[in-house]
Amino acid sequence: MTNEDFLVSNYRKMLMAAISRDYEFCGYDKIGKESLERSCILRHDIDSELLGCEVMLDIEKEIGVKATYFVMTRSTAYNPFCVEGKAVIERILEDGHSLGLHFMGEMCVDDDPQIIKHKVLEETDWLESEFQTKIGAVSFHQPSKAILEGNIEIPGLINTYSKKQMQDYFYVSDTNMNWRGEHPLEIFSKKLHFKIKHTLNIL
Repeated sequence: MTNEDFLVSNYRKMLMAAISRDYEFCGYDKIGKESLERSCILRHDIDSELLGCEVMLDIEKEIGVKATYFVMTRSTAYNPFCVEGKAVIERILEDGHSLGLHFMGEMCVDDDPQIIKHKVLEETDWLESEFQTKIGAVSFHQPSKAILEGNIEIPGLINTYSKKQMQDYFYVSDTNMNWRGEHPLEIFSKKLHFKIKHTLNIL
Protein backbone atom coordinates (compact mmCIF):
# COMPACT_ATOMS: atom_id res chain seq x y z
CA MET A 1 0.00 0.00 0.00
CA THR A 2 1.31 3.47 -0.96
CA ASN A 3 0.16 7.05 -0.53
CA GLU A 4 -1.52 6.70 -3.94
CA ASP A 5 -4.02 4.53 -2.12
CA PHE A 6 -5.48 7.74 -0.72
CA LEU A 7 -5.96 9.64 -3.96
CA VAL A 8 -9.40 11.06 -4.71
CA SER A 9 -9.73 8.70 -7.68
CA ASN A 10 -9.26 5.70 -5.41
CA TYR A 11 -11.87 6.98 -2.98
CA ARG A 12 -14.37 7.09 -5.83
CA LYS A 13 -13.28 3.59 -6.86
CA MET A 14 -13.95 2.21 -3.35
CA LEU A 15 -17.42 3.69 -3.21
CA MET A 16 -18.29 2.47 -6.69
CA ALA A 17 -17.10 -1.04 -5.76
CA ALA A 18 -19.50 -0.99 -2.81
CA ILE A 19 -22.41 0.21 -4.92
CA SER A 20 -21.73 -2.39 -7.63
CA ARG A 21 -21.87 -5.12 -4.96
CA ASP A 22 -25.21 -3.87 -3.61
CA TYR A 23 -24.00 -2.31 -0.38
CA GLU A 24 -26.39 0.21 1.16
CA PHE A 25 -24.79 3.36 2.59
CA CYS A 26 -26.72 4.28 5.70
CA GLY A 27 -26.49 6.35 8.86
CA TYR A 28 -26.24 5.30 12.48
CA ASP A 29 -29.99 5.74 12.84
CA LYS A 30 -30.48 2.76 10.51
CA ILE A 31 -28.65 0.25 12.69
CA GLY A 32 -30.97 -2.72 13.03
CA LYS A 33 -33.27 -1.29 10.35
CA GLU A 34 -31.10 -1.75 7.25
CA SER A 35 -33.11 -2.29 4.08
CA LEU A 36 -30.49 -4.34 2.20
CA GLU A 37 -28.56 -7.47 3.12
CA ARG A 38 -25.25 -5.61 2.93
CA SER A 39 -24.68 -2.20 4.44
CA CYS A 40 -21.90 0.30 5.13
CA ILE A 41 -21.84 3.16 7.61
CA LEU A 42 -19.45 5.66 6.05
CA ARG A 43 -17.88 7.95 8.63
CA HIS A 44 -15.50 10.91 8.32
CA ASP A 45 -13.65 12.01 11.46
CA ILE A 46 -12.54 15.60 10.84
CA ASP A 47 -9.40 16.18 12.89
CA SER A 48 -8.11 19.37 11.29
CA GLU A 49 -9.23 19.92 7.70
CA LEU A 50 -12.85 20.97 7.92
CA LEU A 51 -12.37 23.32 4.99
CA GLY A 52 -10.90 20.43 2.97
CA CYS A 53 -14.12 18.42 2.90
CA GLU A 54 -15.33 19.80 -0.42
CA VAL A 55 -13.61 17.18 -2.56
CA MET A 56 -15.20 14.35 -0.55
CA LEU A 57 -18.58 16.02 -0.72
CA ASP A 58 -18.30 16.45 -4.49
CA ILE A 59 -17.62 12.75 -5.04
CA GLU A 60 -20.37 11.61 -2.68
CA LYS A 61 -22.88 13.93 -4.32
CA GLU A 62 -21.86 12.75 -7.78
CA ILE A 63 -22.50 9.08 -7.02
CA GLY A 64 -25.28 9.46 -4.45
CA VAL A 65 -23.53 8.26 -1.30
CA LYS A 66 -24.40 9.55 2.17
CA ALA A 67 -21.98 9.71 5.09
CA THR A 68 -21.73 10.98 8.66
CA TYR A 69 -19.28 13.84 9.20
CA PHE A 70 -17.94 14.04 12.76
CA VAL A 71 -16.79 17.56 13.70
CA MET A 72 -14.92 18.84 16.74
CA THR A 73 -16.04 21.81 18.79
CA ARG A 74 -12.66 22.28 20.47
CA SER A 75 -10.22 21.75 17.61
CA THR A 76 -7.09 23.90 17.58
CA ALA A 77 -7.13 23.73 13.76
CA TYR A 78 -10.64 24.88 12.87
CA ASN A 79 -13.75 26.54 14.26
CA PRO A 80 -17.05 24.97 13.15
CA PHE A 81 -18.89 28.10 14.23
CA CYS A 82 -16.89 30.64 12.19
CA VAL A 83 -18.24 31.87 8.84
CA GLU A 84 -16.15 29.49 6.73
CA GLY A 85 -16.69 26.51 9.02
CA LYS A 86 -20.43 27.05 9.14
CA ALA A 87 -20.57 27.23 5.34
CA VAL A 88 -18.95 23.80 5.00
CA ILE A 89 -21.19 22.22 7.64
CA GLU A 90 -24.27 23.76 6.07
CA ARG A 91 -23.26 22.19 2.75
CA ILE A 92 -22.75 18.83 4.47
CA LEU A 93 -26.31 18.99 5.74
CA GLU A 94 -27.76 20.37 2.50
CA ASP A 95 -26.22 17.43 0.62
CA GLY A 96 -28.15 15.06 2.88
CA HIS A 97 -25.30 13.88 5.09
CA SER A 98 -25.49 13.55 8.87
CA LEU A 99 -23.50 15.48 11.44
CA GLY A 100 -21.83 13.80 14.41
CA LEU A 101 -19.72 14.98 17.34
CA HIS A 102 -15.98 14.22 17.20
CA PHE A 103 -15.29 14.51 20.92
CA MET A 104 -11.74 15.04 22.14
CA GLY A 105 -11.27 12.03 24.39
CA GLU A 106 -7.81 13.20 25.43
CA MET A 107 -9.47 15.98 27.44
CA CYS A 108 -11.18 13.56 29.82
CA VAL A 109 -8.62 10.81 30.42
CA ASP A 110 -9.17 10.86 34.18
CA ASP A 111 -12.93 11.53 34.15
CA ASP A 112 -15.46 8.93 35.23
CA PRO A 113 -18.19 7.87 32.74
CA GLN A 114 -20.82 10.22 34.16
CA ILE A 115 -18.59 13.26 33.68
CA ILE A 116 -17.75 12.14 30.13
CA LYS A 117 -21.46 11.75 29.34
CA HIS A 118 -22.17 15.24 30.62
CA LYS A 119 -19.39 16.78 28.52
CA VAL A 120 -20.45 14.91 25.38
CA LEU A 121 -24.09 15.95 25.76
CA GLU A 122 -23.04 19.56 26.35
CA GLU A 123 -21.07 19.71 23.10
CA THR A 124 -23.86 17.87 21.28
CA ASP A 125 -26.26 20.60 22.37
CA TRP A 126 -23.91 23.24 20.94
CA LEU A 127 -23.97 21.64 17.49
CA GLU A 128 -27.69 20.93 17.51
CA SER A 129 -28.49 24.49 18.53
CA GLU A 130 -26.17 26.10 16.00
CA PHE A 131 -27.05 23.94 13.00
CA GLN A 132 -30.62 22.96 13.83
CA THR A 133 -29.98 19.28 13.20
CA LYS A 134 -30.10 16.12 15.27
CA ILE A 135 -26.75 14.73 16.40
CA GLY A 136 -27.16 10.98 16.57
CA ALA A 137 -23.63 9.72 17.15
CA VAL A 138 -20.35 10.54 18.89
CA SER A 139 -16.86 9.49 17.84
CA PHE A 140 -14.05 9.84 20.37
CA HIS A 141 -10.76 11.35 19.19
CA GLN A 142 -7.79 9.56 20.78
CA PRO A 143 -10.02 7.60 23.15
CA SER A 144 -8.46 6.44 26.38
CA LYS A 145 -8.37 2.78 27.39
CA ALA A 146 -11.22 3.50 29.81
CA ILE A 147 -13.37 4.85 26.97
CA LEU A 148 -12.54 1.94 24.68
CA GLU A 149 -13.24 -0.69 27.30
CA GLY A 150 -16.02 1.08 29.15
CA ASN A 151 -18.77 0.78 26.54
CA ILE A 152 -20.00 4.19 27.59
CA GLU A 153 -23.69 4.62 26.81
CA ILE A 154 -24.91 8.17 26.22
CA PRO A 155 -28.66 8.83 26.03
CA GLY A 156 -29.80 9.50 22.47
CA LEU A 157 -26.38 8.87 20.91
CA ILE A 158 -24.59 6.00 19.25
CA ASN A 159 -21.06 5.65 20.60
CA THR A 160 -19.04 4.53 17.58
CA TYR A 161 -16.63 2.69 19.90
CA SER A 162 -19.34 0.84 21.78
CA LYS A 163 -18.96 -2.89 21.28
CA LYS A 164 -22.58 -3.37 22.25
CA GLN A 165 -24.03 -0.79 19.85
CA MET A 166 -21.71 -1.60 16.93
CA GLN A 167 -21.32 -5.34 17.44
CA ASP A 168 -22.74 -6.29 14.03
CA TYR A 169 -20.43 -3.99 12.08
CA PHE A 170 -16.91 -4.86 10.94
CA TYR A 171 -14.58 -1.90 11.55
CA VAL A 172 -12.15 -0.70 8.90
CA SER A 173 -10.27 2.59 9.24
CA ASP A 174 -7.51 4.52 7.48
CA THR A 175 -5.88 5.82 10.65
CA ASN A 176 -2.54 7.48 9.81
CA MET A 177 -2.94 6.38 6.17
CA ASN A 178 -2.86 2.74 7.18
CA TRP A 179 -5.81 0.42 6.75
CA ARG A 180 -6.74 -1.61 9.80
CA GLY A 181 -7.31 -5.14 8.57
CA GLU A 182 -8.41 -5.80 5.01
CA HIS A 183 -8.41 -3.12 2.36
CA PRO A 184 -11.94 -1.69 1.83
CA LEU A 185 -11.70 -2.14 -1.94
CA GLU A 186 -11.12 -5.85 -1.40
CA ILE A 187 -13.85 -6.03 1.24
CA PHE A 188 -16.43 -4.49 -1.08
CA SER A 189 -15.33 -6.27 -4.25
CA LYS A 190 -15.29 -9.71 -2.62
CA LYS A 191 -18.23 -9.08 -0.26
CA LEU A 192 -16.10 -10.17 2.68
CA HIS A 193 -18.41 -8.70 5.32
CA PHE A 194 -22.14 -8.03 5.39
CA LYS A 195 -22.00 -4.93 7.60
CA ILE A 196 -19.10 -2.49 7.51
CA LYS A 197 -18.24 0.57 9.55
CA HIS A 198 -15.86 2.42 7.24
CA THR A 199 -13.94 5.38 8.68
CA LEU A 200 -11.99 7.91 6.63
CA ASN A 201 -10.06 10.41 8.72
CA ILE A 202 -9.85 13.90 7.23
CA LEU A 203 -6.53 15.03 8.68
